Amino acid sequence: MSKWLFFWIIILIPALSWAIEVGGHITEDTVWSPENNPYHVVEDLYVDEGVTLRIEPGTIVEMKSAELLYPTQIGSWYWDNSGTARAKMIWVDGRILAEGTEQDSIVFTRDVNRQFYRWGCIFVSENSEELSVFKHCKVLFPLFISPTGFESYDGISAASGSLMIENCLFQNVQTAIDIHGSLDNCLIKGNTFQITERNDIRDYISYIYFNNGFNSDLTYIVGNTFERTDSSSAVGISIGSLGSKPIALVDNRFQGQVTLRLQGSDEPTYIYNNQFLDARHSIMFISRFEADTIYIHQNHLEIDPDFYGYGIEADFSYVDIADNDFYRCGIDMYASSGNVYNNYVYDDVIRSWTSSVYNNIVCYSSYYGYSMRLETPMFSNNISYFNRFVFSSLPSTVKNCILIGSESVNEFNNFYNTHRFQNCVIDFALQDSLIDGGGNIWEDPLFVDAENGDFHLLPNSPAIDAGFDTTAGYYPFFDMDYHERIFNDIIDIGVFEYGAPSLGTLRGYTLTTQNGEPVDYVLLKINNQDGWFEFSDSSGYYEFKLPTGTYDLHAERVFYDNAVTSGIEVEAGQITEVDIDLFSLVNV
Repeated sequence: MSKWLFFWIIILIPALSWAIEVGGHITEDTVWSPENNPYHVVEDLYVDEGVTLRIEPGTIVEMKSAELLYPTQIGSWYWDNSGTARAKMIWVDGRILAEGTEQDSIVFTRDVNRQFYRWGCIFVSENSEELSVFKHCKVLFPLFISPTGFESYDGISAASGSLMIENCLFQNVQTAIDIHGSLDNCLIKGNTFQITERNDIRDYISYIYFNNGFNSDLTYIVGNTFERTDSSSAVGISIGSLGSKPIALVDNRFQGQVTLRLQGSDEPTYIYNNQFLDARHSIMFISRFEADTIYIHQNHLEIDPDFYGYGIEADFSYVDIADNDFYRCGIDMYASSGNVYNNYVYDDVIRSWTSSVYNNIVCYSSYYGYSMRLETPMFSNNISYFNRFVFSSLPSTVKNCILIGSESVNEFNNFYNTHRFQNCVIDFALQDSLIDGGGNIWEDPLFVDAENGDFHLLPNSPAIDAGFDTTAGYYPFFDMDYHERIFNDIIDIGVFEYGAPSLGTLRGYTLTTQNGEPVDYVLLKINNQDGWFEFSDSSGYYEFKLPTGTYDLHAERVFYDNAVTSGIEVEAGQITEVDIDLFSLVNV
């Protein structure tokens, strides 16, 4: 292809500032610098295969935009027969390195600073085989480009190569990041997504969208902030049917309407230590396939008190839900298998029909605390405290639970099957279909301070050493504090084991081999088991709670070589410190 890159100087009215107009094909490595600000993209700009467009800190790129005030104007973003649209884009067959700094951002924005004007997108095409990077960029007012009338490329889109987007601001977008096809690696980290100028013509917002069929060897979406929007259909992250690749959603902050939707992956998905604040409808929708595995650990979820919605809705997957806090929202798992444990739910319900449910607290629900089925594999060591009703429907067996303060067992006190209660602290009668399996206690369990959320047992609690069957081996090895679950040879009733020693602590930092700097958000797995994991935090610090034993610790992160440290000895009640070195594969 011939080179068609125009540079000429014009006077912009009324700003009276210089500008360089650009468009066409870049056929050799090119650098844009702030000395030539602004760059005005007046025609679609193509970065050809094998070519790098490097954009320096402080550079301003103004994209030719079009007005979207009426539905009939949407055609300005569709290619016509000549392969162009009124709104312009940057098409990358090579690579783009747009690396700003915290002090000097790179700006991609519209050329007409008026409401309802939008430009096209930046698209890293299926011809790209290299790493494209966007750091400390401001991506303002993009919309999309649709070459076929069906598929569209939005905001920053990518279909091949590798993609790194860090510490950028995406403002007034329909879709900020749009992933198609197969990427080698993908890192979306530390970005902020916000809407300050609403456009009712394109009201649906999906800040990050992964199309069906997307594949990446490893995808990290970490440390981002998705700000509140008034849109009634805003999705922070929407992930379509993936291939056989893992994905990690870690330490993100979702505010207001923004939610999370997932569908389909053969490899584990990790949803870890995210915050979902003041949501106005259900927060997390998981509609997957039966072979899928999703781990949802250490998240905080809350619904705006003036609205209603579920915290987690999941169907047809193996879902492991642990160590989460739910406020005015809960868990809804009709057809998913897995485990639900160590969760705290305030004013809502845990509904789980085919998963094991243990070490959970549900309190002050305006309706019922738990909804189980006869086929629920395990319902043990849970607490129901002052919910209106304990259950909507019951499991076949209830063991080692504290169930007090409700009007009745369920709303109508009608039971169509028998349900056995064993070694529980309760304040209701067991009669008719509710079978007394022995060991039940009708006394105050004596919590430390339940009204303020402390459900630990006082020293004279009748629930201490009063549980059922500590020899069967099916109880987990930990309580809700990650202390030893069985102490003095007999399990306690409830979620906490009184006086039990802590499990062993394995902790340390994940560091870069080349310079010793911390590596954030590393996935660490004990004995390479997908479900026995933690992530290091933004400072590189990690911590496990483990029973006495010898372990191998596996570490992996996007853009780093995997690492393994073997033969780590851990003892209960003791601290073992191990730092993990990882070799960086990129130097951008």
